[in-house]
Amino acid sequence: MADTVTPQGIVAVCRQFPTSLKDILAGEPKLIAILEEVRDPGNAGTIITFRLGATDAHAFAIQFGNVQARDFTNLANYEIYVRMMVDGQRCQAFSGKTFPPEKAT
Repeated sequence: MADTVTPQGIVAVCRQFPTSLKDILAGEPKLIAILEEVRDPGNAGTIITFRLGATDAHAFAIQFGNVQARDFTNLANYEIYVRMMVDGQRCQAFSGKTFPPEKAT
């Protein structure tokens, strides 16, 4: 379902539920969208990204506005950049840190 000649592949279409950044970072997301590949993340509301390769970093830098491509490629392990959509308005992107995965017991 797209009006483009070669739309991005979508794994699933889901109903959107309110999800806070705290829930997502706590590992309890209610909704996750996974794209087959990243070409244009422009119509995504909230984007959370870890370190990216150069090609993807350039595409995301255009969408984030205040983050340079090199900032995405230089992220350390567990560091993220977030661009949120709040009440239909895009907020300025910000950086953060996540927790490493728990070790198996």
